[in-house]
Amino acid sequence: MKSDFSSLMVPSNLARFISSVRVVLSTAIVVVLTIFIILVSQSFSQLLDVKHTVNEFTERAIPSITTANRLYSDINTLTYLTERMAYSRSKAELRINFDDVKHHLEQLSIVAAKFEGNVFFKVQLQTVIKELYELQTAVKDQLNKTEKFSQTQQDVYYIYRNLLTKENVKDNNKSSIDYYNWQQEVADVIIPVGEVAQTEHLSKVRELGTIFKEHIAHLRTFVSAFPNYNSEKINNGLTNLENKILGQDGLVQLKIDLIQLRGRTKGRANFMHNLILDYANQAEYNGYKQKLAVETAAKEQRQQLEEKIQVITFMAVTAVLTLCITLWFLHVRVARRLLVLKDTIKRKLHGEVVQIDTSGNDEIADIAFSFNIYYKTVMQQKEILEELSLSDGLTGVPNRRAFDGRLKSDIHIAKREKWSMSVLMIDVDSFKPYNDNYGHAKGDKCLQAIANTLSNQLSRGTDFIARYGGEEFSCILQNTDRKGAELVAKRLVDAVYQANLIHEYSVASDRVTISVGIACFDYSNNANESKDIVKCADVALYEAKSRGRNRYVVYSH
Repeated sequence: MKSDFSSLMVPSNLARFISSVRVVLSTAIVVVLTIFIILVSQSFSQLLDVKHTVNEFTERAIPSITTANRLYSDINTLTYLTERMAYSRSKAELRINFDDVKHHLEQLSIVAAKFEGNVFFKVQLQTVIKELYELQTAVKDQLNKTEKFSQTQQDVYYIYRNLLTKENVKDNNKSSIDYYNWQQEVADVIIPVGEVAQTEHLSKVRELGTIFKEHIAHLRTFVSAFPNYNSEKINNGLTNLENKILGQDGLVQLKIDLIQLRGRTKGRANFMHNLILDYANQAEYNGYKQKLAVETAAKEQRQQLEEKIQVITFMAVTAVLTLCITLWFLHVRVARRLLVLKDTIKRKLHGEVVQIDTSGNDEIADIAFSFNIYYKTVMQQKEILEELSLSDGLTGVPNRRAFDGRLKSDIHIAKREKWSMSVLMIDVDSFKPYNDNYGHAKGDKCLQAIANTLSNQLSRGTDFIARYGGEEFSCILQNTDRKGAELVAKRLVDAVYQANLIHEYSVASDRVTISVGIACFDYSNNANESKDIVKCADVALYEAKSRGRNRYVVYSH
């Protein structure tokens, strides 16, 4: 495209324009020639300034502002990601969240590197990365401590169940008063365990530790006062229970450590949050400075242009009497042609089929020729954009928008020709478990493979396949009755099954399968519109799902 518009470069055009006018005005008086040269030089200077300003805006100012805005947006996203990481509930979740934050930081560092000479962004980013690893360590310690607390809690309940066994009472009749009293006393010790797990206050945990100590001491006294209890075995159990609750690695101490760890983790997360906010504020301020600099430069340039315009206007008014003949000539050779070109361009932009005259060997011909190139390029880009807007970016097949347009068109054709027409709604069975267990990347590859398989099975040029949304596809079969639609549907179901895409989590098979709903209409009887066809095909699709998937079902009225 650059070579197509090279003829529009300002200095080259002006040089040619000046040269041609000198030849035309060779017979003009010296005063007219002098005034004209001055006017042209002023105009040339103004155009150079405009070119410089435009280059400054497009090459530096606008990219700088865009980069600053993107940096600010990415930093705000980083705030959310780090907060999500700080509240990870498992090691797997922590690992995933940490990888997300680290990947985002890598992208952020690329954007931040575009700010030349701004050391703050580099230093601050290194600090954020360092704090990220510190936060990861803190969250990991908290998760480890939580696992240890849960395991110790299970050990306490295990000891509790052992203490309740009837062998601890010599009279092992479960209905005896001694056994009942024993159950009651042991339960009083265990009840506060749940309170320790639920509370988040250190004072409450320490208070519960004192209660545990008192209950266990009371339980020892209770056991020693009655001969029917197996004192030796019970005391051993109570010792184990006391160690698991009040020991150095007991429930109480673990809960205290866990509360303190959570506090430190929250504090580090808040610190990192504030650190990122400082980073975001600096990025926002940097963007503001860039914007302010652009506005200042634009204001200065506008003022300079206004001054030069005033000078040119004054000189033009002064020379108007002596330039009458020259202006008349220019009107015939230049102005009239420009007006014709302008009107032609307007008509062409409004959609009229007109041909722009590019004859001649001057600047106006270059402008006309360049506009023709520009217009053709815009039309080509418009066609490309329209094509992209009708294609699914993942699978390469047409998208929902293309499907809706094609369906309306095919219904119109079917009504006109009095044809039958069939619509197939296709859904990938158990695709959510596939995504959840194999990952979104493999899920995308699976959809691409299915789209390719379905497309290869449609042999007619009039058959149309599209991605309807998510894991759902749709197919239009023009001039196809129920029998033909069933043959196509069976071919599609078999083809996907034979593609042997492994799916261990499907409820229908050990590989990826599809379900198909078919809606067939005879448009010789003025059948329903497009939305009704799709609705009927959807009903059939749900029926195929309810019958066990990996099959097709035809909608019946």
